[in-house]
Amino acid sequence: MANRGFIKDIGGAKRMRFVRPGYDANDMGVPPNQVIFDSENIGALSVYTSGVVDVQTPIDGYIASWSDLGFTPLAMVQFMGHPSSPRATTNIGLSTTEWRFTFRGQSGGVSAPLGAPNNEGPKVFVYSNGLRMRLHTNSGTDEYRLFVRYIVYRAAL
Repeated sequence: MANRGFIKDIGGAKRMRFVRPGYDANDMGVPPNQVIFDSENIGALSVYTSGVVDVQTPIDGYIASWSDLGFTPLAMVQFMGHPSSPRATTNIGLSTTEWRFTFRGQSGGVSAPLGAPNNEGPKVFVYSNGLRMRLHTNSGTDEYRLFVRYIVYRAAL
């Protein structure tokens, strides 16, 4: 069975590679036009769109949209606390000076790592026409303001 993608150690370094359906990511002989992404050749990956969004919680909706691409693109999302929202720093562990790929959510008023039962951590969904974010807070009593930075690439997964 063909492996469409991997993230693993190769030659002492992490490597990420994704290929189109019908090809095996472990086969280094895959034609270049069938390779979606290869961390050894990031020059082939081009940015479709990018931006920074100021988000107020609770949220359950699109934070960015674009014309339907006909495929779900590869996207990178990062988070940073807003300076006017100190609770985002103390309650969910966001920095106001550096971008992070993840932060902890809350469960029953107690900070919990992402993936914990009943976790109210952030969820960002990538669609062919935009990014949708869901972040609910405890009983609607905690509100956070944060920045979400995204980069969407011309690569289909």
